[in-house]
Amino acid sequence: MPQTTKTSTTCNIIRITLLLHQESVVFCEISSRLSQPKNNIQAQK
Repeated sequence: MPQTTKTSTTCNIIRITLLLHQESVVFCEISSRLSQPKNNIQAQK
């Protein structure tokens, strides 16, 4: 039983870390888009 609990705890930590990482990646992407001039965004479309 302790082994199973340890594994699930590790999985939870990994899951939380991935969620935080995903959010930070999205935040960085939005920040970089906002920091770009609007002309560049319109040119890409």
